[in-house]
Amino acid sequence: FRVSCGSLSSTRLKDHHKITKGIFPPIPTIFDQHGRLNQDQIAENVEQLLNENPNLSGLVVLGSNGEYPFLSMEEKKTIWKTVRRSVKNPNHVIIAGSGANSTAETIETTQLAADCGFDAAMVVTPYYYKSMGDLAFEKHYTEVADTSKIPIILYNVPMFTSVELSTPVIEKLARHRNIIGLKESSGDIVKIGSLVQMSRSLQPDEGTFGVMAGSGSYLFPAMAVGATGGVMALANILPKECLRLAQLFSDGDFKAAQELQLSLIQINHAVTKGYGIPGLKQAMNLLGFHGGHPRSPLLPLSPSDADKLHALLAPFLNPK
Repeated sequence: FRVSCGSLSSTRLKDHHKITKGIFPPIPTIFDQHGRLNQDQIAENVEQLLNENPNLSGLVVLGSNGEYPFLSMEEKKTIWKTVRRSVKNPNHVIIAGSGANSTAETIETTQLAADCGFDAAMVVTPYYYKSMGDLAFEKHYTEVADTSKIPIILYNVPMFTSVELSTPVIEKLARHRNIIGLKESSGDIVKIGSLVQMSRSLQPDEGTFGVMAGSGSYLFPAMAVGATGGVMALANILPKECLRLAQLFSDGDFKAAQELQLSLIQINHAVTKGYGIPGLKQAMNLLGFHGGHPRSPLLPLSPSDADKLHALLAPFLNPK
């Protein structure tokens, strides 16, 4: 049995540089209080986010913030079809989170993303068996990239996986023409800088490779060592601030960029490591988007934590 996206099967070819450049919110999946998908609210979030912030480069759909481990293949297809139909501007890049613990399932899920018309696939490291080493990761990603109709972005997020995609393996994989970038969520600025330096030595027949920051807490320092942009939860709730930070850096106003970065660290922590996905969803509810409910076994914020988050976001809330 193979899930299909039907009439959305054509992919939207884009320059590989464009796919890994700029600011990308990894959007949450919206569930009701019973854990059921709310397609309408997912579509409304996408349209509001991109209409109000047209300078966003695009979206990541079913990354960690999308609660992808809790979704069936059929649900993934439904979400991808909903988002694909909701992104009206062809200049906006749509990236699918298609990683799984087995190579076979990752290949199948990546093919589904291509069938649904996505521009690229972001593939998290397999993580269940911690004894896997560099050779296993290299073989896994090579097989996925060899079979994929859309380009692959590596995704290293040891906070969730407890495994690390090492610099030597990334450097080897970067030479595969269908592996075009990395979302680096370890927060290791030295690693990001080393990979940027490596990417500049790639030969024309080896393609391009963009390194993206995986958190709003270190977008500025990552860009300072050459990161091409960022995929970060913070861009779901404060997209204008994230875009402004990137623009200030591009303009060379490093002092203002530094000050803005420092002002965002505490909020970013609250909607990532601090309160996690329940915190992100609560923040979206407060800031005029649909947040919905986390899916079990995740729990909503306690009333006391919700109050703390509300106080933290108070400067950004519209006056009543």
